[in-house]
Amino acid sequence: MVLKTFSTSTTPYRAIIAIHGWTGDASSMEPVGKAIALKDTKWILPQAPYTAGPGGFSWFDGNEETGWKYQKSFNILRALFIIINQKL
Repeated sequence: MVLKTFSTSTTPYRAIIAIHGWTGDASSMEPVGKAIALKDTKWILPQAPYTAGPGGFSWFDGNEETGWKYQKSFNILRALFIIINQKL
């Protein structure tokens, strides 16, 4: 799992998982999080597991003919929720 994080304080009391869009990566949502500037927040920025275009990633892969792949994305998000829940 590729994951990037940053916090707006040394003692954050909330966490936000920010999901990038198609062809994004783990750094894509960092400018958004910093622009929103929520105090006392830990930002968790996962990267999608499927490749999409040159240098980008997607949360799903496939098409109507071959079928859709998305289980890796569900696994990443499930793992993040478990990790966050254990730290609460």
